[in-house]
Amino acid sequence: MIIISWIALLIFIMKIKINSNAEINLSNILDVEFVEAKVSSYKLKEQSLSGDVLIYGKYKKKDPKKQNSEYTVEFEDIVPFTVVFNREHIKIDEVEIENFKYEMIEEGIKCSFVIEIEYNDEEKKEEIEEELDEFEEVEIVPSYELDEDSKNTYEVLKEMNDEIGEITNKL
Repeated sequence: MIIISWIALLIFIMKIKINSNAEINLSNILDVEFVEAKVSSYKLKEQSLSGDVLIYGKYKKKDPKKQNSEYTVEFEDIVPFTVVFNREHIKIDEVEIENFKYEMIEEGIKCSFVIEIEYNDEEKKEEIEEELDEFEEVEIVPSYELDEDSKNTYEVLKEMNDEIGEITNKL
């Protein structure tokens, strides 16, 4: 029963990864102190997921009024995103930013990142749970209590369980 539950769980949890880029204009930029990104908000309405990625940080800016003078400035920029699913009854589990990178360009910074959306299909989840309810729980007894034919079956099931465990650990 545990094996089947794990397989079923893996079936209806899905991920979408969206490669994204953004350029942020920062006037009179000299150097970047830090830049970070996070998903600041998101909302699922019917089959459409809309949200915002907040890119923020600090940079050194040259003072146009004073020669050889600089000061630190904080900045933030919002990058909107939208994903349309081809199914209904989607539940969003998590939306996050991965692999955030940036480079300084002439008048600002250029960012690249991945928006990772983890979701599940509630309809598919219900179907799988109904199918799981049809399985009967079986008791696995130690091999020393089994006859010879049953011992072979037990060993095959144990090997299958170990293989499934290895596969799920890789995921």
